[in-house]
Amino acid sequence: MVAITSRITIRLPEKLHAYLVTEAKKKHTTISAVVVDAIQRHRDGFVAEVFARACLRLLCEARAQDPEGARRLESRLLTEALREARRAREGVEPGDE
Repeated sequence: MVAITSRITIRLPEKLHAYLVTEAKKKHTTISAVVVDAIQRHRDGFVAEVFARACLRLLCEARAQDPEGARRLESRLLTEALREARRAREGVEPGDE
């Protein structure tokens, strides 16, 4: 459980409000808890992405002969990773293009 450190009031579009109410009822919790959970998952995903990009950069620098080669390798690998992520979101299995 997360301690409330501040309180805010916001106006939401009706559809978003209805979605949050539905999610809160499904999870037997409050709308605030659903929002906090979504924000934490987004933040955790952002931190994981930053870490993954830093690892990719270090690997490329270790493998490449020069800084320009490292940038090209990083760009190529990142482009392919983003392409694979898009395919996964669309439900396309690798190799099923």
